[in-house]
Amino acid sequence: MSSFNEQIYEQLISDNQFVEWASGKNNTHQKYWAVWKKEHPDFTVEFEEARKTVAIIEFNPPKISRAEVMYLWSKTQKDLYKTKKNSPVRKIISWYGKIAGVLIIPFIILSVWLFQNNQMVKSGITNIIEYNTSKLITVKAPVGGRLNFELPDGSKVWLNAGTIFEYPAYFNSNSREVNLLGEAVFEIKKSNTPFIVHNPGPDIKVYGTIFSVNSYNDQENITVALVSGRISLDVNHKEVFLSPGEVSMFNKQKRELTITRKNTEQYTCWREGRFMFRDTPLKEILATLQRQYNVTISLSNPKLANYKYNAAFEQESLDQILYMLSLSAPIKYTFNKPKRNKDGSFTKAKVTIYEDKNRIINQ
Repeated sequence: MSSFNEQIYEQLISDNQFVEWASGKNNTHQKYWAVWKKEHPDFTVEFEEARKTVAIIEFNPPKISRAEVMYLWSKTQKDLYKTKKNSPVRKIISWYGKIAGVLIIPFIILSVWLFQNNQMVKSGITNIIEYNTSKLITVKAPVGGRLNFELPDGSKVWLNAGTIFEYPAYFNSNSREVNLLGEAVFEIKKSNTPFIVHNPGPDIKVYGTIFSVNSYNDQENITVALVSGRISLDVNHKEVFLSPGEVSMFNKQKRELTITRKNTEQYTCWREGRFMFRDTPLKEILATLQRQYNVTISLSNPKLANYKYNAAFEQESLDQILYMLSLSAPIKYTFNKPKRNKDGSFTKAKVTIYEDKNRIINQ
Protein backbone atom coordinates (compact mmCIF):
# COMPACT_ATOMS: atom_id res chain seq x y z
CA MET A 1 0.00 0.00 0.00
CA SER A 2 1.46 3.40 -1.03
CA SER A 3 2.20 6.02 1.62
CA PHE A 4 0.15 9.18 2.05
CA ASN A 5 1.22 11.83 -0.50
CA GLU A 6 1.27 15.11 1.43
CA GLN A 7 2.19 17.12 -1.67
CA ILE A 8 -1.01 16.11 -3.50
CA TYR A 9 -3.04 16.75 -0.34
CA GLU A 10 -1.55 20.24 0.08
CA GLN A 11 -2.06 21.07 -3.59
CA LEU A 12 -5.73 20.20 -3.33
CA ILE A 13 -6.48 22.25 -0.19
CA SER A 14 -4.57 25.16 -1.72
CA ASP A 15 -6.68 25.07 -4.89
CA ASN A 16 -9.42 27.72 -4.65
CA GLN A 17 -11.59 25.80 -7.12
CA PHE A 18 -11.31 22.64 -5.03
CA VAL A 19 -12.04 24.55 -1.80
CA GLU A 20 -15.18 26.13 -3.31
CA TRP A 21 -16.41 22.71 -4.46
CA ALA A 22 -15.50 20.79 -1.30
CA SER A 23 -17.12 23.40 0.95
CA GLY A 24 -20.37 23.17 -1.04
CA LYS A 25 -20.21 26.78 -2.22
CA ASN A 26 -19.89 25.99 -5.92
CA ASN A 27 -21.23 22.80 -7.50
CA THR A 28 -20.36 23.79 -11.08
CA HIS A 29 -17.04 21.95 -10.74
CA GLN A 30 -18.63 18.66 -9.63
CA LYS A 31 -17.94 16.92 -12.95
CA TYR A 32 -14.35 18.19 -13.08
CA TRP A 33 -13.44 16.77 -9.67
CA ALA A 34 -15.27 13.50 -10.35
CA VAL A 35 -13.13 13.06 -13.47
CA TRP A 36 -10.00 14.09 -11.54
CA LYS A 37 -10.66 11.47 -8.88
CA LYS A 38 -11.28 8.78 -11.53
CA GLU A 39 -8.10 9.65 -13.41
CA HIS A 40 -6.00 9.63 -10.22
CA PRO A 41 -6.98 6.40 -8.42
CA ASP A 42 -3.65 6.32 -6.56
CA PHE A 43 -4.60 9.54 -4.76
CA THR A 44 -8.10 8.63 -3.62
CA VAL A 45 -7.10 8.76 0.06
CA GLU A 46 -5.45 12.16 -0.33
CA PHE A 47 -8.51 13.43 -2.22
CA GLU A 48 -10.95 12.35 0.50
CA GLU A 49 -8.75 13.69 3.31
CA ALA A 50 -8.50 17.07 1.54
CA ARG A 51 -12.28 17.14 1.03
CA LYS A 52 -12.93 16.42 4.71
CA THR A 53 -10.36 18.97 5.86
CA VAL A 54 -12.00 21.72 3.82
CA ALA A 55 -15.45 20.71 5.04
CA ILE A 56 -14.31 20.76 8.68
CA ILE A 57 -12.71 24.18 8.30
CA GLU A 58 -15.83 25.47 6.58
CA PHE A 59 -17.98 24.19 9.50
CA ASN A 60 -19.85 21.96 7.09
CA PRO A 61 -18.89 18.40 8.11
CA PRO A 62 -19.19 15.74 5.40
CA LYS A 63 -21.60 12.87 5.90
CA ILE A 64 -19.81 9.92 7.46
CA SER A 65 -21.27 6.46 7.00
CA ARG A 66 -21.62 3.99 9.87
CA ALA A 67 -19.00 1.75 8.22
CA GLU A 68 -16.57 4.64 8.13
CA VAL A 69 -17.35 5.45 11.77
CA MET A 70 -16.54 1.87 12.79
CA TYR A 71 -13.35 1.96 10.74
CA LEU A 72 -12.24 5.17 12.41
CA TRP A 73 -13.07 3.76 15.83
CA SER A 74 -11.05 0.62 15.10
CA LYS A 75 -8.17 2.73 13.83
CA THR A 76 -8.31 4.88 16.96
CA GLN A 77 -8.22 1.82 19.23
CA LYS A 78 -5.16 0.45 17.45
CA ASP A 79 -3.38 3.78 17.79
CA LEU A 80 -4.24 3.89 21.47
CA TYR A 81 -2.37 0.66 22.14
CA LYS A 82 0.74 2.38 20.85
CA THR A 83 0.48 4.95 23.65
CA LYS A 84 1.68 4.38 27.19
CA LYS A 85 -0.55 2.13 29.22
CA ASN A 86 -1.38 4.70 31.89
CA SER A 87 -1.51 7.80 29.65
CA PRO A 88 -4.43 10.23 30.27
CA VAL A 89 -5.57 9.94 26.66
CA ARG A 90 -5.85 6.16 26.87
CA LYS A 91 -7.83 6.37 30.11
CA ILE A 92 -10.25 8.86 28.59
CA ILE A 93 -10.82 6.73 25.49
CA SER A 94 -11.29 3.65 27.65
CA TRP A 95 -14.04 5.49 29.55
CA TYR A 96 -15.66 6.56 26.27
CA GLY A 97 -15.58 2.95 25.11
CA LYS A 98 -17.90 1.95 27.96
CA ILE A 99 -20.65 4.28 26.71
CA ALA A 100 -20.12 3.57 23.02
CA GLY A 101 -23.63 2.18 22.65
CA VAL A 102 -25.40 5.53 22.76
CA LEU A 103 -26.16 7.89 19.90
CA ILE A 104 -23.25 10.13 20.79
CA ILE A 105 -20.82 7.54 19.37
CA PRO A 106 -20.34 9.20 15.96
CA PHE A 107 -19.49 12.53 17.57
CA ILE A 108 -17.14 10.98 20.13
CA ILE A 109 -15.36 8.84 17.57
CA LEU A 110 -15.01 11.75 15.14
CA SER A 111 -13.70 13.95 17.96
CA VAL A 112 -11.19 11.30 19.06
CA TRP A 113 -10.17 10.65 15.47
CA LEU A 114 -9.59 14.38 14.95
CA PHE A 115 -7.58 14.46 18.17
CA GLN A 116 -5.43 11.53 17.06
CA ASN A 117 -5.02 13.05 13.60
CA ASN A 118 -4.63 16.58 14.92
CA GLN A 119 -1.37 17.12 13.09
CA MET A 120 -2.95 16.37 9.72
CA VAL A 121 -5.94 18.64 10.30
CA LYS A 122 -3.69 21.32 11.76
CA SER A 123 -1.44 21.03 8.72
CA GLY A 124 -4.46 21.42 6.43
CA ILE A 125 -5.69 24.50 8.25
CA THR A 126 -2.20 26.00 8.32
CA ASN A 127 -1.71 25.36 4.61
CA ILE A 128 -5.01 27.01 3.67
CA ILE A 129 -4.44 30.02 5.94
CA GLU A 130 -0.81 30.52 4.92
CA TYR A 131 -1.66 30.11 1.24
CA ASN A 132 -4.58 32.52 1.30
CA THR A 133 -2.74 35.03 3.52
CA SER A 134 0.34 35.16 1.31
CA LYS A 135 -1.61 35.25 -1.94
CA LEU A 136 -2.60 38.86 -2.62
CA ILE A 137 -5.65 39.75 -4.66
CA THR A 138 -5.15 42.84 -6.82
CA VAL A 139 -8.15 45.02 -7.66
CA LYS A 140 -7.85 47.84 -10.18
CA ALA A 141 -10.60 50.44 -10.53
CA PRO A 142 -10.78 51.39 -14.22
CA VAL A 143 -10.05 54.93 -15.29
CA GLY A 144 -13.44 56.55 -15.60
CA GLY A 145 -15.09 54.14 -13.15
CA ARG A 146 -15.43 53.20 -9.48
CA LEU A 147 -15.62 49.91 -7.57
CA ASN A 148 -16.91 48.80 -4.19
CA PHE A 149 -16.65 45.41 -2.48
CA GLU A 150 -16.24 43.65 0.86
CA LEU A 151 -13.02 42.36 2.37
CA PRO A 152 -12.72 38.88 3.96
CA ASP A 153 -13.53 40.33 7.42
CA GLY A 154 -16.70 42.08 6.22
CA SER A 155 -15.13 45.54 6.00
CA LYS A 156 -16.24 47.64 3.01
CA VAL A 157 -14.05 49.42 0.47
CA TRP A 158 -14.82 51.92 -2.28
CA LEU A 159 -12.12 52.52 -4.91
CA ASN A 160 -12.01 55.68 -7.00
CA ALA A 161 -10.96 55.75 -10.66
CA GLY A 162 -7.47 54.48 -11.46
CA THR A 163 -6.87 53.05 -7.95
CA ILE A 164 -4.87 49.87 -7.34
CA PHE A 165 -5.69 47.90 -4.19
CA GLU A 166 -4.17 44.68 -2.84
CA TYR A 167 -5.43 42.45 -0.04
CA PRO A 168 -5.05 38.81 1.03
CA ALA A 169 -7.80 36.29 0.38
CA TYR A 170 -7.79 35.55 4.11
CA PHE A 171 -6.90 37.71 7.13
CA ASN A 172 -5.03 35.80 9.84
CA SER A 173 -5.50 36.37 13.56
CA ASN A 174 -2.42 38.58 13.89
CA SER A 175 -3.04 41.34 11.37
CA ARG A 176 -5.21 42.67 8.57
CA GLU A 177 -2.94 44.42 6.08
CA VAL A 178 -3.73 45.93 2.66
CA ASN A 179 -1.88 48.00 0.06
CA LEU A 180 -3.33 51.12 -1.56
CA LEU A 181 -2.21 53.28 -4.47
CA GLY A 182 -4.90 55.79 -5.32
CA GLU A 183 -8.07 56.89 -3.54
CA ALA A 184 -10.38 54.83 -1.37
CA VAL A 185 -13.01 55.07 1.35
CA PHE A 186 -13.00 52.40 4.06
CA GLU A 187 -15.63 51.19 6.51
CA ILE A 188 -13.60 48.92 8.76
CA LYS A 189 -15.19 46.42 11.15
CA LYS A 190 -14.01 46.63 14.73
CA SER A 191 -11.71 43.82 15.77
CA ASN A 192 -8.91 43.05 18.18
CA THR A 193 -6.81 42.38 15.09
CA PRO A 194 -5.27 45.64 13.82
CA PHE A 195 -6.11 46.83 10.30
CA ILE A 196 -3.22 48.53 8.50
CA VAL A 197 -3.29 50.40 5.17
CA HIS A 198 0.11 50.57 3.47
CA ASN A 199 0.39 53.45 1.00
CA PRO A 200 3.06 55.82 -0.39
CA GLY A 201 2.68 57.94 2.77
CA PRO A 202 2.52 56.98 6.46
CA ASP A 203 0.99 53.60 7.26
CA ILE A 204 -2.54 53.95 8.62
CA LYS A 205 -3.55 51.89 11.66
CA VAL A 206 -7.29 51.50 12.01
CA TYR A 207 -9.35 50.76 15.11
CA GLY A 208 -12.77 50.34 13.45
CA THR A 209 -13.91 53.40 11.57
CA ILE A 210 -14.89 55.24 8.37
CA PHE A 211 -12.16 57.19 6.61
CA SER A 212 -10.79 58.09 3.19
CA VAL A 213 -7.29 58.01 1.73
CA ASN A 214 -5.99 59.84 -1.35
CA SER A 215 -2.56 58.51 -2.33
CA TYR A 216 -2.27 58.81 -6.10
CA ASN A 217 1.28 58.88 -7.45
CA ASP A 218 0.77 62.21 -9.20
CA GLN A 219 -0.31 64.00 -6.00
CA GLU A 220 2.16 65.97 -3.88
CA ASN A 221 0.31 65.10 -0.67
CA ILE A 222 -1.20 61.98 0.84
CA THR A 223 -4.57 63.02 2.27
CA VAL A 224 -6.40 61.09 5.00
CA ALA A 225 -9.84 62.22 6.21
CA LEU A 226 -11.42 60.62 9.29
CA VAL A 227 -15.23 60.55 9.27
CA SER A 228 -15.78 58.53 12.45
CA GLY A 229 -13.91 56.22 14.78
CA ARG A 230 -10.18 56.30 15.43
CA ILE A 231 -7.05 55.90 13.30
CA SER A 232 -3.37 56.64 13.65
CA LEU A 233 -0.57 57.42 11.21
CA ASP A 234 2.97 56.11 11.46
CA VAL A 235 4.87 59.36 10.80
CA ASN A 236 8.64 59.04 11.02
CA HIS A 237 8.24 56.13 13.49
CA LYS A 238 5.86 58.14 15.66
CA GLU A 239 2.16 57.27 16.07
CA VAL A 240 -0.05 60.30 15.36
CA PHE A 241 -3.79 59.98 16.07
CA LEU A 242 -6.65 61.62 14.18
CA SER A 243 -10.04 62.55 15.62
CA PRO A 244 -13.32 62.52 13.64
CA GLY A 245 -13.52 65.56 11.37
CA GLU A 246 -9.76 65.91 11.06
CA VAL A 247 -7.86 65.75 7.77
CA SER A 248 -4.15 65.05 7.55
CA MET A 249 -1.93 66.02 4.63
CA PHE A 250 1.49 64.40 4.34
CA ASN A 251 3.94 66.01 1.92
CA LYS A 252 5.81 63.14 0.27
CA GLN A 253 8.86 65.20 -0.62
CA LYS A 254 9.29 67.12 2.65
CA ARG A 255 7.90 64.24 4.73
CA GLU A 256 5.92 66.72 6.81
CA LEU A 257 2.43 66.24 8.25
CA THR A 258 -0.25 68.87 8.83
CA ILE A 259 -3.65 68.24 10.46
CA THR A 260 -6.68 70.50 10.07
CA ARG A 261 -10.42 70.29 10.75
CA LYS A 262 -12.57 70.20 7.61
CA ASN A 263 -15.87 68.99 6.24
CA THR A 264 -14.98 65.39 5.40
CA GLU A 265 -17.86 65.04 2.94
CA GLN A 266 -15.73 66.47 0.15
CA TYR A 267 -13.36 63.51 0.58
CA THR A 268 -16.03 60.78 0.50
CA CYS A 269 -18.88 62.07 -1.71
CA TRP A 270 -17.31 60.65 -4.86
CA ARG A 271 -18.78 57.29 -3.77
CA GLU A 272 -22.17 58.64 -4.89
CA GLY A 273 -20.77 60.16 -8.09
CA ARG A 274 -20.52 63.67 -6.65
CA PHE A 275 -17.48 65.97 -6.66
CA MET A 276 -16.93 68.68 -4.09
CA PHE A 277 -13.99 71.07 -4.18
CA ARG A 278 -13.11 73.57 -1.43
CA ASP A 279 -10.24 75.98 -2.10
CA THR A 280 -8.90 73.38 -4.49
CA PRO A 281 -6.21 74.35 -7.05
CA LEU A 282 -7.16 73.86 -10.68
CA LYS A 283 -4.35 71.33 -11.19
CA GLU A 284 -5.88 69.03 -8.56
CA ILE A 285 -9.35 69.38 -10.08
CA LEU A 286 -7.99 68.52 -13.52
CA ALA A 287 -6.18 65.46 -12.14
CA THR A 288 -9.52 64.26 -10.73
CA LEU A 289 -11.31 64.89 -14.03
CA GLN A 290 -8.65 63.01 -15.99
CA ARG A 291 -9.19 59.90 -13.88
CA GLN A 292 -12.97 60.17 -13.75
CA TYR A 293 -13.52 60.80 -17.47
CA ASN A 294 -10.47 58.98 -18.93
CA VAL A 295 -9.27 62.08 -20.74
CA THR A 296 -5.94 63.87 -21.19
CA ILE A 297 -5.99 67.49 -19.97
CA SER A 298 -3.08 69.89 -20.44
CA LEU A 299 -2.48 73.49 -19.37
CA SER A 300 -0.91 75.85 -21.91
CA ASN A 301 0.29 78.12 -19.09
CA PRO A 302 1.58 76.64 -15.79
CA LYS A 303 0.39 79.62 -13.77
CA LEU A 304 -3.21 78.56 -14.42
CA ALA A 305 -2.65 75.54 -12.20
CA ASN A 306 -2.91 77.59 -9.00
CA TYR A 307 -6.38 79.06 -9.56
CA LYS A 308 -8.55 77.89 -6.66
CA TYR A 309 -12.17 76.82 -6.83
CA ASN A 310 -15.15 76.20 -4.56
CA ALA A 311 -17.50 74.04 -6.57
CA ALA A 312 -19.71 70.95 -6.49
CA PHE A 313 -20.73 68.75 -9.41
CA GLU A 314 -23.13 65.85 -9.74
CA GLN A 315 -23.84 63.91 -12.94
CA GLU A 316 -22.58 66.74 -15.16
CA SER A 317 -20.72 65.86 -18.35
CA LEU A 318 -17.05 66.77 -18.70
CA ASP A 319 -17.92 69.51 -21.17
CA GLN A 320 -20.42 71.03 -18.70
CA ILE A 321 -17.87 70.96 -15.85
CA LEU A 322 -15.20 72.61 -17.97
CA TYR A 323 -17.66 75.32 -19.02
CA MET A 324 -18.60 76.05 -15.39
CA LEU A 325 -14.94 76.21 -14.39
CA SER A 326 -14.30 78.73 -17.15
CA LEU A 327 -17.01 81.02 -15.75
CA SER A 328 -15.12 81.69 -12.51
CA ALA A 329 -11.55 81.98 -13.84
CA PRO A 330 -9.94 83.63 -16.90
CA ILE A 331 -9.62 80.39 -18.84
CA LYS A 332 -10.95 78.90 -22.05
CA TYR A 333 -10.53 75.44 -23.48
CA THR A 334 -10.68 73.21 -26.53
CA PHE A 335 -12.25 69.77 -26.28
CA ASN A 336 -11.29 67.13 -28.85
CA LYS A 337 -13.70 64.27 -28.35
CA PRO A 338 -12.70 60.63 -28.97
CA LYS A 339 -12.58 59.44 -32.57
CA ARG A 340 -13.15 55.93 -33.80
CA ASN A 341 -10.16 54.15 -35.31
CA LYS A 342 -10.32 51.69 -38.20
CA ASP A 343 -9.96 48.75 -35.82
CA GLY A 344 -13.04 49.85 -33.87
CA SER A 345 -11.13 51.32 -30.91
CA PHE A 346 -11.33 54.96 -29.89
CA THR A 347 -8.71 57.63 -29.40
CA LYS A 348 -8.47 59.29 -26.00
CA ALA A 349 -10.31 62.58 -25.59
CA LYS A 350 -7.99 65.60 -25.23
CA VAL A 351 -8.61 68.90 -23.51
CA THR A 352 -6.31 71.90 -23.65
CA ILE A 353 -6.88 74.83 -21.29
CA TYR A 354 -5.67 78.30 -22.22
CA GLU A 355 -5.49 81.64 -20.46
CA ASP A 356 -8.25 84.01 -21.53
CA LYS A 357 -6.36 87.31 -21.71
CA ASN A 358 -9.56 89.23 -22.39
CA ARG A 359 -10.86 88.48 -18.90
CA ILE A 360 -9.47 89.38 -15.49
CA ILE A 361 -10.90 87.70 -12.41
CA ASN A 362 -9.51 88.40 -8.98
CA GLN A 363 -9.02 85.31 -6.84
